[in-house]
Amino acid sequence: MKRRNKFLLILVIVIALAAAGYAGVSIRGDCGEPTMPLHKATALLTDELLLDLPRELFLISYGDGKIYVTVPQKSLLRFVPRCYAGWPVDRTVLLYSNALTGVFDTTSVDWDSRRAAHRPLIGGICVAPPISAGGGGGGTPDFPWWEVLGQEFSLATDQCSVATGIGTLGMVTYDGRILSAAHVIAYDGSQTLDIGTFTYQPDDTYPQAGELQQVMPIVLSITASNYADAAVSTIADGVTGDPGVIFSEDGGSYTISGWTVVNEGDQVRKSGIMTGVTNAEVFRSSGPTFIEYDDQNIARFVDQVLVISSIHDPFLFFGDSGSVVDKNGEFVGLCVSMHYCRPESGFCICREYGLRSWWPWSRCQEIQMAFVSKAEYIIDEFGIQLSPYDGGGGGGGDDPPMHLLGGKESS
Repeated sequence: MKRRNKFLLILVIVIALAAAGYAGVSIRGDCGEPTMPLHKATALLTDELLLDLPRELFLISYGDGKIYVTVPQKSLLRFVPRCYAGWPVDRTVLLYSNALTGVFDTTSVDWDSRRAAHRPLIGGICVAPPISAGGGGGGTPDFPWWEVLGQEFSLATDQCSVATGIGTLGMVTYDGRILSAAHVIAYDGSQTLDIGTFTYQPDDTYPQAGELQQVMPIVLSITASNYADAAVSTIADGVTGDPGVIFSEDGGSYTISGWTVVNEGDQVRKSGIMTGVTNAEVFRSSGPTFIEYDDQNIARFVDQVLVISSIHDPFLFFGDSGSVVDKNGEFVGLCVSMHYCRPESGFCICREYGLRSWWPWSRCQEIQMAFVSKAEYIIDEFGIQLSPYDGGGGGGGDDPPMHLLGGKESS
């Protein structure tokens, strides 16, 4: 009898709660009742957050009746509501300046050396357009992101501290040119910089490391078929460069020579100013992505290499754009963008490149997909020399100048 009474009591409570919900009485705290499905609310909140924050400065997903938003600094929570469309928003701060508090470890990255002056120039170090240009393909935010990272930069002496202009010098080619992403050294928001614009790499006496020489043609449209986000600069007179040499914390450097293509499952490597030298797996050898140059201009890129990693051990992060990706020391392409996945309707959705997978929710929210513009398109456009015996365009040639001065052979 007692067991029957207990069952009836539970049944009454359940019916009462259901009736309260049916009658419009909220049992979800102060957020009221949902006005749209959870997945739609998450998508709309993402669009609203993008009006205030660069995509790289927040993670968003949903599940268990909540929207989850993560930002790297407490002050950024002012952009994130506690409720949205009747759904509670779980707001989390993960401090990047403290190695993202366990999200991923950056303690092994030598930030000071990577953003310092390097003569001769090498790959994997900081590079930027002029302060007045801005660059970075994302407009100027209303807060300095270097403070988010807990770093102390001097705007007066360090061109690489510019919030939207900072990026990675991919490599010095064997014909004496600076190779990086176009949105790092060749764009001011959605505007292409003039040929001849200085490319900066911090130095007390002569920070103008080179001049913009050529930019990959890019159509700013979500229906376009662009192939590479890349640009090259000449090396300035009096500035030296080491062809193919890439900065590395674990021994000083490694060398890129030649180029190759990759297949699914291949392991690739990059060296960038924010996450250092990282390795990850090729997820797909070809796929599309989108790059946002400013709030109104987004470009679609096709036939990009997709590299999969975890947010706990990411292949790249903002500031790593322009990094050279290699396989066993051969050039694969340039890092140009990254996106995160989110669960939706049983699938793991990565809208930016049209992937749907049955990854479980717990894994989906931890996936980062990086995008690499392929070597073949960059070589075809610029005719760069990528090996000591390469005459330009990727194959054959004479012995190269192994130490370059102002784009010319030095003694």
